[in-house]
Amino acid sequence: MKSSSLAVAICVLAFLFSALPGTAEDQAPPPSGAVPAVDSQGGGKTKSTGIEIVKRFQEGGNVMWFLLMLSVVFLTYTFERSMNLRRSKIAPDILAEQADALWKKEMFGEVEALGEKSQTVLGKILIQLVKHRHQSLERLHTIAGDVGAREMRLQLQRAYPLAVAATIAPLFGLLGTVSGMVDAFDTVALAGSMGNPALLADSISKAMVATGAGLVVAIPSLGAYHFFKGKTVVFAIELEETVGDLMSEWFAGSPTAKAIPPRPASQPRA
Repeated sequence: MKSSSLAVAICVLAFLFSALPGTAEDQAPPPSGAVPAVDSQGGGKTKSTGIEIVKRFQEGGNVMWFLLMLSVVFLTYTFERSMNLRRSKIAPDILAEQADALWKKEMFGEVEALGEKSQTVLGKILIQLVKHRHQSLERLHTIAGDVGAREMRLQLQRAYPLAVAATIAPLFGLLGTVSGMVDAFDTVALAGSMGNPALLADSISKAMVATGAGLVVAIPSLGAYHFFKGKTVVFAIELEETVGDLMSEWFAGSPTAKAIPPRPASQPRA
């Protein structure tokens, strides 16, 4: 999966870099009466685009390799969250229905086996409910809440690398910008004059390409992180509702529920 993610990352960056404005030399209009060069095999445009992409990547300097690695992180964890952060892997409706039917038949061993087989967050809660079914309702709510909160925190933690990529990518872009501006001032110092702007072209291009590449990686990474974070919260709420409904069906009116002493009412002052 890493090799495929690397290939996709290179393609994404290549597409985005190709969308950036060209250099001054590329944008200059052709001389009057000149005929544009055309590849005899019809592939001149593709070849020129590929060369331009490599050129822009090289112009960005060494920070472009770090940004490329961050783009791999973005694509890898976006794919992982897209595959694993689903309702079917958190609290599937079919699992709740099957567990409810088995529980009402007092087939507790089958409910536990069903939870182990499902490998879902709801399944792990069902296992704990079966093991502690003889305890008080208050204790069962605490156990279910602890298991659900821990599992959903793990789900959220798996999206955290996207936030790291979104935070670090602009800093690498800024580093490339500073490096390019330092090179520009060094070039001016060596030339001893500002009369030839072409001397600054390479350094300024390096600064701008690095900045753009950093934002290209950071913006979708930050958006993906908040998307999956919000999705995790929604699934956590749905999980809480599902577990609450099951426990209301299973334990309401049971001896264990009646064993919970009622809270004493506050006594009015005499």
